[in-house]
Amino acid sequence: MKKNFFFLFFISFLTSEGQSYNSLLGDTTEWNVVLDVFPVIHERSFFDIVEGNQVAWGDTIIGGLNYKIFEQQWWSLIGYMREDTSTQKVWFREDAASPELLLYDFSLNQNDSVFLTFPNYISGDAFPTGWYYVDSVVTRNITIGSRKFYYLSNPASPVNMMDNGNRFYLVWIEGIGSNIHPAYIYLRSPEYGPLSDNCPVYFRFALACEHKDGVQQFFDTCFWNNYQMFATDSCHYSFPGGINEQNSSSLSLSPNPATNELRIKNSELRIKNIEIYNMLGERVYKSESPKSEIDIRSLSMGIYVVRVYTDRTHLIGKFVKE
Repeated sequence: MKKNFFFLFFISFLTSEGQSYNSLLGDTTEWNVVLDVFPVIHERSFFDIVEGNQVAWGDTIIGGLNYKIFEQQWWSLIGYMREDTSTQKVWFREDAASPELLLYDFSLNQNDSVFLTFPNYISGDAFPTGWYYVDSVVTRNITIGSRKFYYLSNPASPVNMMDNGNRFYLVWIEGIGSNIHPAYIYLRSPEYGPLSDNCPVYFRFALACEHKDGVQQFFDTCFWNNYQMFATDSCHYSFPGGINEQNSSSLSLSPNPATNELRIKNSELRIKNIEIYNMLGERVYKSESPKSEIDIRSLSMGIYVVRVYTDRTHLIGKFVKE
């Protein structure tokens, strides 16, 4: 009887271990993403790589739910990410007034389906809003250990002629996120086309590596194996013709911390309007004036996010009100 009890306990322990969930978010989670803009020089493709960090950090509460603050350095996206480890789902919202959209559902199995919303979708893009079907779930080894890879497709996605006529498909990695970008549903399209001639990435954004609480969880081995001569480490690449878009698209604010007035130091900007958000995602200031000085005397002490909209894009900065 004792032997049978031990045998049953051992089987139960193995089963529970096999079903454990590897969470996406830690206290701080950082993704490094590269973007290839593919200029052609002398009949040879050179790589212009814009690389930057996406970070989910800090805690805030919106509508009674706990979120991590999500910031991106070089592309104007900021928002709030939430994970429910009991359901193995992850959501994202741009601010307190925006709807919460599903990013990931790691509880899915092969042949399951999930509805995904792509807010910036226009006709002809690679990933339309709609039902995505799990074609397969495969366990693979990455830096941190074994993780599940989820392959999802939508029958409405266009055919990718660069991938032997297959339709565009999504790849999720358990505990890591998308192999394109952590907040992939917000990507402006069309942003697809081969990232490189040697690595099978058919979207112009691609995840180079990911860290959770300071520990590297993942890095793209194909990039490393083919382009390590251009790498400063397994997360950062500097290719011929490279540019650093972070310098041109970051917002310079002064003084910081500020008490009465905040100044935008990017003199080259043609400002259309300015918005300020608190850490709850609530808009506390809006101005349609092109002035670069902002009166912040009415704001309470704390950390704020500034969005400056121009004719072509919008930039994001952060400041402390004393």
